[in-house]
Amino acid sequence: MRASTVGVPAAIPGSLAAGSSLAVDGDGVIAATGGDGTGTGGSSLPSDAAPVSLGTMGGPDMLQNFKDACVRVAVLGQGASGTVYKMVHVPTLTLVACKMIPLYDTNKRHLTAMELKALAFNKAPFVPKLIEGHMLMVPQAPCRFVIAFYDAFISTTDASINFVCEYMDGGSLQDVIDKQQAGIRSEMSLSGIAWQVLKGLEFIHGNHAIHRDIKPSNLLMNQRGEVKITDFGIVKELEATGDGLAETFLGTQMYMSPERTEGHAYSYPSDIWAFGLSMLVIATGSTPAWTESYWKILEYLRDHDVELPVGEFSDSFIDFLRQCLVRDPLKRPSAATLLAHPFLERGRESAERMHAPTSVAKFTTPMSESWRSELKEIAIKVHEVRLLNAIKKKQPSLPLIAPE
Repeated sequence: MRASTVGVPAAIPGSLAAGSSLAVDGDGVIAATGGDGTGTGGSSLPSDAAPVSLGTMGGPDMLQNFKDACVRVAVLGQGASGTVYKMVHVPTLTLVACKMIPLYDTNKRHLTAMELKALAFNKAPFVPKLIEGHMLMVPQAPCRFVIAFYDAFISTTDASINFVCEYMDGGSLQDVIDKQQAGIRSEMSLSGIAWQVLKGLEFIHGNHAIHRDIKPSNLLMNQRGEVKITDFGIVKELEATGDGLAETFLGTQMYMSPERTEGHAYSYPSDIWAFGLSMLVIATGSTPAWTESYWKILEYLRDHDVELPVGEFSDSFIDFLRQCLVRDPLKRPSAATLLAHPFLERGRESAERMHAPTSVAKFTTPMSESWRSELKEIAIKVHEVRLLNAIKKKQPSLPLIAPE
């Protein structure tokens, strides 16, 4: 059986052997394999998805070797599927997010395998790029509107699989709503957000997959204003089904489309519904009353179109929402079609400028006091790790130089 692999870094105490890889075969088995393809450990994760080639990112190139080259800084969050850590990739001084998922939980293994294959669509190697006279190491992801995937590895010390992805320092759009206790009323901002999310959905659907959990908390921002889709834990690949439909009842119920709440087969239009309802929540800052329970959702959507805030926003935005929230999935436009809606013209240009890798400013952040404090914390963490490594190797450590 052909397997897709993610390179595993050179051997360190408690790690896999040098040159080993993390393999996912056609049967969804995730395991460590040696350079000759022989198994060296791992866990079986059943999956119904076809294998995706990830290439090899191990070996001496530390720019792609995240297990050995990253230092854990802080916990970003903890959920049902695992813990997410903020880490710094020392060779490039890039902050990354690492999701650690325990392998011993057999209930999560199927979804873990699916998530790994979905993330592989947007694998982003670091490559040198000359920008404004500066040679920078820049991650090159196939899609700028989906969280970039850098690496994956198995940790035998804590029996976990780790996904290393792009770090977004602005939190989610749900965080923005909760913090200001109001919606985003600027239609320029709403237009830019909608355009970016639709570009991400266009990419996901173009890879024959449904996200199935589009909602404000899965739309992350950074300080530059970029918005990217995250959380691929329940993505469904459609090629294997033959008819391009899915049937399983997974996701957040309040954002489920009418065809999903009624138990029918569904496809790409279900993501468009969830996107439209997310934009409504982002704009108004509140969730509709009929989304409080499954039975209320089912009863409301059976007889009603979604009530829109007519008079509070422009006719163009209302029409955009109305097209996304058509109850009949066959009449719901695709992401590609919606990208041509006049409402998106207002924010498209500024959103494109934010994502264009054409200036040093894109890869740097103003040195605020919070960033100075964070850099000092990172320097201390890096020093601690180097000190421990020096002790293990019986080598003198370098003095700590913390930023002022």
